[in-house]
Amino acid sequence: MESKGKYKLIQIEDDNSIIDEGDPSSSNNSIQTEDDNLIIDEENSSSSDNTGPEIREDDYNFGRPLIEAVWRGDWNATSDFLQLHPHALIARMPIFHGHGTVLHAAVDAGKEHIAMELVKIISEHDLAMQDYDGFTALHRTTIIGNQNIAECLIAKNNRLVSIADDKYHDLPVSLAMALGQKELARYLYSQTPLEDLKAEEGCHTHGASLLNFCIYQGDLDMALDLMERYPLLASTSDNRSNTCPLEVLANISTETFEIGKGMVFWKKWIYNHCIHISSLDLDRAANQFRLNIQNHGQENTIGSVGADHLWRQLVSSLSNLLGFKRLYEMKLVQAQFQRLLTRTCQASQRNQYDLDIILQAVYGAIKRGNFEFVYHTVKANPYLFWTFDTAKKRTIFHWAILHRQHRIFSLLYNLKMKNSILNMVDKSANTILHMAGMVIENTAIDSIRGAALQMQREVQWFKEVERICPLTRKDISNKDGLTAKQLFTKDHREMRKEGENWMKGTSTSCTVVSALIITIMFAAAFTIPGGNNQDTGLPILVHNKLFKLFIVTDSLSLFSSSTSVLMFLGILTSRYAEEDFLISLPRKMIIGLFALFFSIATMMIAFSTAILLMLSGKYWIVIPIIGLAGIPVILFVLMQFRLLIDMFNSTYRPGIFDRKKTPSI
Repeated sequence: MESKGKYKLIQIEDDNSIIDEGDPSSSNNSIQTEDDNLIIDEENSSSSDNTGPEIREDDYNFGRPLIEAVWRGDWNATSDFLQLHPHALIARMPIFHGHGTVLHAAVDAGKEHIAMELVKIISEHDLAMQDYDGFTALHRTTIIGNQNIAECLIAKNNRLVSIADDKYHDLPVSLAMALGQKELARYLYSQTPLEDLKAEEGCHTHGASLLNFCIYQGDLDMALDLMERYPLLASTSDNRSNTCPLEVLANISTETFEIGKGMVFWKKWIYNHCIHISSLDLDRAANQFRLNIQNHGQENTIGSVGADHLWRQLVSSLSNLLGFKRLYEMKLVQAQFQRLLTRTCQASQRNQYDLDIILQAVYGAIKRGNFEFVYHTVKANPYLFWTFDTAKKRTIFHWAILHRQHRIFSLLYNLKMKNSILNMVDKSANTILHMAGMVIENTAIDSIRGAALQMQREVQWFKEVERICPLTRKDISNKDGLTAKQLFTKDHREMRKEGENWMKGTSTSCTVVSALIITIMFAAAFTIPGGNNQDTGLPILVHNKLFKLFIVTDSLSLFSSSTSVLMFLGILTSRYAEEDFLISLPRKMIIGLFALFFSIATMMIAFSTAILLMLSGKYWIVIPIIGLAGIPVILFVLMQFRLLIDMFNSTYRPGIFDRKKTPSI
């Protein structure tokens, strides 16, 4: 960068500096080395800012020996260079990315001993020098996650924790949490003045940024501590994405609130029935966190002595060994999320601006199926049930139906004034039944396997909403002149066609397999192993138990495959009306798939029995053959059994609205 300030010319010869102030050629007042042509802008080296002196671009290679020495971890070479060129200590070097200083380079290289030595000789003010991105050495330390260097820097200049970078506008503590450096973030949190994190009306704050990152990274101790200190952060936007913590909680994955869902049955039972987190447990965790912060981020537990302490240590070790401690920690995290959600929702109800934020957050949560967020939000703000968005004038229940979020819509059943909501229409005169008839992208239906099952779920939604819809609203038309039923037919035309093709394709493939099994098993009944008695015509092995098993399994395979063919033919000849996807078509598919699975299994048993009869005693041949006979059954189970289970659950399970298990408001 060509500098336009005043310079002084310094020629370094054998470590002796000669300052020529009278030479007209020195009117640019440059600092220059004879060997390295160092040109430093001394105006920019003023202590009035944190940028440091700038080496001109035509001196790109000046700092190369210094940077290479730092990267090698050679403090002696680094020290020698700095003694020869003292201005290089605080100069921003183009050769180093971001035009950082030698301290930035040492931190980035992870050379802890060099960084600490540099901190000793750099002034307190110059420690705050920033690179082109506004990163101080503490920001760089945060990026690599070195707490020792961070402690060294803060010990000499504790104001570094209050400097935000120019790239992300983050304090070091926020940057550490954003990068997942949780232990370092806790230390920096203990060193950061709380005034730097407080909420300010209508302003983006560092506290909101830190709170958002805590939620993303799952550090709920710090998040709860921030919310306890500054409740206004709930609806305060952060510095990066203009997003408030309330919106972050709304968009968080639903798995966060359903941690125990994917566990094995015995762990799930312990998690749900044996581990209970009380408010006292949450308060104890919060107090422990604050105690750790007071001790500068170091873990500290209240000590105890004697037999009671030893007993607690033994119980803790045993719980850790059996996995109970991990389950308790998971349950505690879930409880902390719920408390954070409750506190955030309670804090966000001050004015119309907050109402708009809450509504947007709730609509985002509905789209993602975040039931816990919606539940706690409307519990803290019951008026949201009757509040509609200004654009389309739809309530949260209209949106819940539109996005097919049955748990959220089930909250309606616990309302005393639900009839008034059921009678509401939106800006286009659409009722709740019209919402059930619409099709939009990215709904909960997309996670269902197969177009036929998706169509079935759509019909189930329409039937359920139709059942609770007031009679006066069932047959009215919207502004497009369509009733709910007409809208359903119009919007689901493509889905119905895809479901029809899926049903026909599956049925055709399975019919071919079933027909082959019928042919094989019918022929096997007359070409029995061992042959027939020429005099009586009876099978020679008629009294053999294995032969009887062969006849029974052959017959069962024949009958079940015939049944599956009839079911699949019934599907192929169906009229494929919308109502057929509700019960008729799925039931035929379930019977057909189950019969086909049974016929394949019994066919393999019949085949194995015939092998045993013909090769009696030759087990070295029989056993491998019987083992291979199980492969087709296993493959069929892997490919189709999941579909069979999904279709059975979708068809015969209770209604999609979970009225009994939905918590009351």
